[in-house]
Amino acid sequence: MVEKEKARRIVDELLVYFLAHDIVDFQVNVRFHNNGFTAEIHGLCSKAPADMDEFAKMLRIPRNPNMEDYYDELLGTRKSHADAREYHLLGMMIDDAQIAYEDSEFKVKVSRKFEM
Repeated sequence: MVEKEKARRIVDELLVYFLAHDIVDFQVNVRFHNNGFTAEIHGLCSKAPADMDEFAKMLRIPRNPNMEDYYDELLGTRKSHADAREYHLLGMMIDDAQIAYEDSEFKVKVSRKFEM
């Protein structure tokens, strides 16, 4: 159950990013498998988010299991998700991130392996 809650929080942060960038026509897909999960979100926008490269860089920070409790604590205290640019904390929760913008479609795919 703990991993399902982490998946929900990760997807929530991705949704916040999309909504903060006025990407309101999007789809989300989450797949659980034996050793983890993958979350994909893609939506239409006329141009790539201006901070797309910085967002990608923050998501690609190596996963840090020691920061997960800190991350959970911050989720309850942040005043505004749209104003807070702490996506590096999200990067510390995931194992892989792929981000692309092509043909007016912005795509983000993240994966996380379950703790052994």
